[in-house]
Amino acid sequence: MSFKAPGYNVSAAVSAGFVKNDGAGNFSFGEAGGAGGGAGVGSGWQLIEVKDITTAATSVTFSGLDGDADGEYMLLYRIRKIPATASIAFYTMRPNGISINQDTIRRAHSTSGANITSIFNDLRIADGGFTAGVQQVGVLYLDAKTGTEARQFLSDLNLFAGAVPLINGALRRDIYSGLWQDTTTNITSLDIVANFTNGIGIGSQFCLYKKSSEVGGGAGLELIETKLITVDTNTITFSGLDGDVDKCWKLFWTADGPTAATGDYIIRPNGQVAGAAGSVHNVHRRTFAANNTLGFTFPDLRFGRQTSPRIHTSELTFYAESGRPRTYNSVVNSMSTLGTVGVNRTTGEQWYGSWEDGAGNTINITSLVLVELNGNNAYTAGSRWSLYRVKS
Repeated sequence: MSFKAPGYNVSAAVSAGFVKNDGAGNFSFGEAGGAGGGAGVGSGWQLIEVKDITTAATSVTFSGLDGDADGEYMLLYRIRKIPATASIAFYTMRPNGISINQDTIRRAHSTSGANITSIFNDLRIADGGFTAGVQQVGVLYLDAKTGTEARQFLSDLNLFAGAVPLINGALRRDIYSGLWQDTTTNITSLDIVANFTNGIGIGSQFCLYKKSSEVGGGAGLELIETKLITVDTNTITFSGLDGDVDKCWKLFWTADGPTAATGDYIIRPNGQVAGAAGSVHNVHRRTFAANNTLGFTFPDLRFGRQTSPRIHTSELTFYAESGRPRTYNSVVNSMSTLGTVGVNRTTGEQWYGSWEDGAGNTINITSLVLVELNGNNAYTAGSRWSLYRVKS
């Protein structure tokens, strides 16, 4: 797995844009800061270590980590299943070598259209299929820091089986989401483990990154503001915005469920209520639960729904520039804190909507007001809301 940087020719640890080369062809990815597009310190992904598998292995280990200092990890991986000695191959992640108090749900989407949902009591990150020669390429994100909440992860991979059918097709996409219920133990190592001897074949590769500060240019994500909620509230406001200049925003958030039964999160550009001044607000929601997919529509700009007790982590992309209807997409991982290990505790949601401002889509967005529809104070204490602008 070689990582190239189109448009850049960098070497010897020179920083160009938001891609940094360590001199050996390994890149760190920066979300750069700095006013006016100049060099500055921003948030980025710094390479920790690359594991190239030249001899088939049962596991790989990343040591010397500090989850509390790093906060988040990203793993780019390619796994090749070479030996045909097991009927089913799968791969798990083990923080500190631990494999208990863990839950994962998998949603498999195949080219045949047959979807499968599976529940596991480990941190399952990949499924190597039923035959030799299967290859999968994916990206994994791990929330590594200790605190009051369980650590969550998301693994998104593409699986290819060559000419051998898998779920009646050679190509499949799998999404794994889950959590490690230990909230107090610092992560100092990560193991990736196959379920049978030498299940990680020659040609596999694992690249581990940590969230850190990088020096970069003017491209990437630039933090506008982070809201750390200390008291349950019904409204969060990001002010001083300029949608025509920024053009696109990213909102990253994590929160527990509200004390009331439900909480519907809504975006109001400039505080505008749906229907005001002839505006049109539309949103569609798709929920991926055990063996089914549900769809709903709403006459407002919802981007998440909370039911207590749950933990939610989400990423929202909002296209802000006037001149056309403004659109957004929100992807939510929802994990119940009730129930026993191995049952269906995780669901995924996708929300996508549009805002027509009632004035020919000419109104510039100068603020984003996040409200809860039912007055249930769904923006709970301990939740974190970070708004970024996308810079190019």
